[in-house]
Amino acid sequence: MKNEYQFSNLVYDFFLMRFRFQYYTNGETLPSIDILCREFSLSAQTVKAALRRLRSEGYIDMHNGRPTKVIFRQTQKEYEEAIFTFFSRRSYAYPDLFRTMEQMLVPLFAEGLKRADENDFMYLAPYIERLGTDDLLYIFSYLLQKLDNPLALNLFWEVSLFMGLLFFNDKEDYTFRRKHILREDIKNIITIRKTQNWKELHEAFLKFQSNTAEQALTHISKHIPPAEEKERIPFTWRIYYGRPQLCYSLGIRLLHEIYVGEYQGKQYLPSYEKMAKKYNVSVSTIRRTINVLNQFGATESVNGVGTYVFFEGECSNLPDFTSTAVRKNLALFFQSFELIIYSCEEVIPSVFSAMSGNKRDKLILHLEENIRLNRCKFTLWHLLLWIVHNSPQKGIQDIYFHLYSLLLWGYPLETSKKDTLERIPDAVQFTQSVITSVKERNYRQCIELVKNLLTDMLPAAEDYLLLHGIMPEELRLAPSIRLSLPV
Repeated sequence: MKNEYQFSNLVYDFFLMRFRFQYYTNGETLPSIDILCREFSLSAQTVKAALRRLRSEGYIDMHNGRPTKVIFRQTQKEYEEAIFTFFSRRSYAYPDLFRTMEQMLVPLFAEGLKRADENDFMYLAPYIERLGTDDLLYIFSYLLQKLDNPLALNLFWEVSLFMGLLFFNDKEDYTFRRKHILREDIKNIITIRKTQNWKELHEAFLKFQSNTAEQALTHISKHIPPAEEKERIPFTWRIYYGRPQLCYSLGIRLLHEIYVGEYQGKQYLPSYEKMAKKYNVSVSTIRRTINVLNQFGATESVNGVGTYVFFEGECSNLPDFTSTAVRKNLALFFQSFELIIYSCEEVIPSVFSAMSGNKRDKLILHLEENIRLNRCKFTLWHLLLWIVHNSPQKGIQDIYFHLYSLLLWGYPLETSKKDTLERIPDAVQFTQSVITSVKERNYRQCIELVKNLLTDMLPAAEDYLLLHGIMPEELRLAPSIRLSLPV
């Protein structure tokens, strides 16, 4: 019931923004309940609750058996103020976010197009010819669906929503480029795809993204100055939006501190009261968070003693695969592999080129310490944290921190087994090879090491999850991706 209420509020916010941005204007008709249910992947009850709220506040007219009509009226001044406020609070983040998209989303789009066939091209042809604002978004969303990775779709919609692309219609030209130019660019990309020249395909996507971003930034900077710093809104990838965000965020923080932070090597966590004070949350939040960690097998609550921590090299409890929270987070853990595999080829060189010699030396010392302390299983984590701390793009820092966080949920999968997962390369050899690549500043080798490791880990993790009763379709669960709205 709580999630239904949250999703209902999100649908309400979605349409509220579309009304204020004049996507829908007075007298226009909203899509039917059935269409909205399919679009949002929600029940009719949830969608109707949002619409009833909009009706009670005077935005729509809704009666059984009749189309739902917009009755909201807005002055031109109110409309302009809504546009100005939205973009001024976000525009400072756009240059960084566009560069982030080049590194994160362009490789995903290219991979999706690689998997497309003639039937897909025929299906997309009408959208390319018409090429309205929604059509352009739909084309790229369709390409991402070829990856069968809901986490990738979630990231795309989060970026699109932050930029405001889902709130405009074709009454205003907010694509920032003329339709005939966009149309020819997309047709050219598909033509290159048919030649199977993958390098040229990637470059064509980058050129498309760069040209569109440059014109968008020029347009926005010319018409809308950035807001004061205290009013600015940064981009944040909200994977857990609509779920107990605080509990999962704190759980991730505790997992990080257990394995590579201040709790490393300690047998028990502090008391609930001490942790509540430290993390500035209620005792009940700590209790729920520890319960989640217990379900994952990372910790075990011992009556009258405290919360026991399982560390590297110690056989932990088996995750509770009957728990919905465990199954959903392990699905996200599984999906995170592919995002790193496809993006690291762009992300790692960017970090290498921006990193100082001093930071490079610190990374080498850290990895050498992993070998000395027999903690090489954490080398991949340290590489991801290295990207988080050293990427010149704040968007990459945020996204890769979330990918690192999702990998933390999967660690008890291995420690709950007395034998190691098969097909995973030797952790010591991997660490030594990474050290060599960093010393030699050979980022190509580093990329291949990371991609090969994750490519081997992905089927091993999938087999293990299927063995414990998680169905194949659960690993590809589709989130309600259009519901994560900007503040």
